Amino acid sequence: MLFYDQCADGWYADFTTMTCKKCLYYCQTCTNASACSACDPSNDFRTLSATQQCNPLPGYYDPGTNSSTALPCTSPCATCTTSATYCLSCVSGYYLKTASCLSCSAAIPNCNACNNATFCTLCASGGNGTSCTSCTSSQYLTASNTCAACSSAVAYCSSCTSASQCTLCQSTFSLASPTSCVCNSSAYLSNGTCLLCSDAISYCATCTGAASCTSCATTFVLQSPTSCVCNSTSFLNANTSKCQLCTTVVAYCESCTSTTCSACLATFVLVGNACTCATGYYPDSGTNSCASCSVIAHCVACSDSSTCTACATGYKVNIATGACDVQPCTVPNCDTCIALSTTVCQSCYSGYSVGSAGASCLNYCGNKAIDAATEQCDDGNTVSGDGCSSTCTL
Repeated sequence: MLFYDQCADGWYADFTTMTCKKCLYYCQTCTNASACSACDPSNDFRTLSATQQCNPLPGYYDPGTNSSTALPCTSPCATCTTSATYCLSCVSGYYLKTASCLSCSAAIPNCNACNNATFCTLCASGGNGTSCTSCTSSQYLTASNTCAACSSAVAYCSSCTSASQCTLCQSTFSLASPTSCVCNSSAYLSNGTCLLCSDAISYCATCTGAASCTSCATTFVLQSPTSCVCNSTSFLNANTSKCQLCTTVVAYCESCTSTTCSACLATFVLVGNACTCATGYYPDSGTNSCASCSVIAHCVACSDSSTCTACATGYKVNIATGACDVQPCTVPNCDTCIALSTTVCQSCYSGYSVGSAGASCLNYCGNKAIDAATEQCDDGNTVSGDGCSSTCTL
C-alpha cells in the first residue's frame, strides 16, 4: 500500500494520482505544486513570502538554475536579482545607475551618501548639496558650502564645528563658552596673546592689564596697582617666594627682616632680638599679649598663668604648685620676714625694733613694753623723775 499522504520533505501528496510529487525546487516543504509551506533560511537563504513562495533573503538572489540555495549579491549591491552584480539597491556611499552601484565620492568628492551623481545627501564635513567642501579643523563649513576660519566667528578660536561652536582656543586662551575664548584671571590680553600677570607685576595673581593688578598671590597684599608686597608683620622668604610671619622668626615679633626683629607686638618689650614681657607679666600665646601675673594671688613675677616665680612680701613660692603661700617667720617678735626668707625679719611687733641683719627683734626703753629681763618699768619715755628713770628702773 502507498502512503502518498505521508510524503518526505520536498514532496507533496497528489490525491488525484495518489502519489508523492516533488515540490518547487526552492520549497523546503509544500502543500501543492505551486505553494510552499516552509523555507530554509539557514541553509538556502530563503524566506516564505505572503504568496507562499520561498524568496531569497535581502542581499541574495535566485541563480535560476533550479538550485534551492540563493547566492549572495556582490558589494556594493545591497540587493540584486538574476546575478550577483545586477543591483536593485546599493549600500551607503553608492547610488544606483542602470543596475550598477557607483561611488558617491567618485561622483562628488568628499560625499558620504547620495541618490545620484549630481546631489550629495551627506557630505563628510556635514550638510548636503551639489558639491562637498572639506574644511580643516581650524575652519567650519558655511551655509554657502565654503570654509571659513573658526577665529572669524569666535575670536582666538583654533578649532570649531560651526560658527557658534568653538571646541578649542588658541594657545594661552581658555574656552569660556562655545562662543568665547578669553585669558584666564591670572593673565591679560596683549597684542593677541595672553600674558601672565606675575610676569608684569611680581606676585600678582589677577589683573586687567600690565599695570593693573587686582589681587596678589597668597600671603601678599596689594600695595598699589603695580605692587604686591608683604604686610608689615611679615617678610619675603627668598627660598619659598612667599611672605612669612615675623612671629616665626622671633616669638611675638611684629616687624622684622629674615633674621632680626625690629618691633614687638603691643605690650611686649624688645630686648636684644627677643620680645619679652615687663616684670609682673607673662606672654599669653592665646591673645598674643602680655598678661598680668596677678592671676596668681600675691604673685609679682611669673612664667605663665599658673607658675609664679616671685611672691609679694610675706609670701613665698610653692615650688610644687607654683602658687604663693604665706611665709612663716622664725625670728621671735617678728611680724613679717623679707620675701623668700624665714630668718630675716623685715618688721617687728610694736615695742620692738629690727636688730642687725634682721636676725632679731630688740626691745628698747621708752616703748611702753616692759621686758622683764632688762626693765623694771617703761612709761613710754626716757625722762627721769617721773616715777620711771631714763633707763627704765624704779
